[in-house]
Amino acid sequence: MISAVCAKAERPIKPFDQLKTLEGLVVGDKYEKAIQLYGSPQYVRIGKELDELIRDEFFASSQEMGFDKAVAYGPNKADDLLVTWLFLRNDKIAAILMSIF
Repeated sequence: MISAVCAKAERPIKPFDQLKTLEGLVVGDKYEKAIQLYGSPQYVRIGKELDELIRDEFFASSQEMGFDKAVAYGPNKADDLLVTWLFLRNDKIAAILMSIF
């Protein structure tokens, strides 16, 4: 069942398949898989730093996200705007945020 965001919400013509990274990482995968695919993250946020990141990146949300940790891969010297944040809950990927400018 689809939960309506607005009164005129309709079923999509063709639903999205599960979104994944090019390497096959999906929401629900264990954090260990991300490390196997991408190595150690460049950035790790927990506690107050995580709260600030969530506030800045999910500014339209008033809901509690319940993430334990966020890790980021990138930027790199070839493209300093390409960053992927993985938000974790109970050592599993709970959300993926990709910046692809």
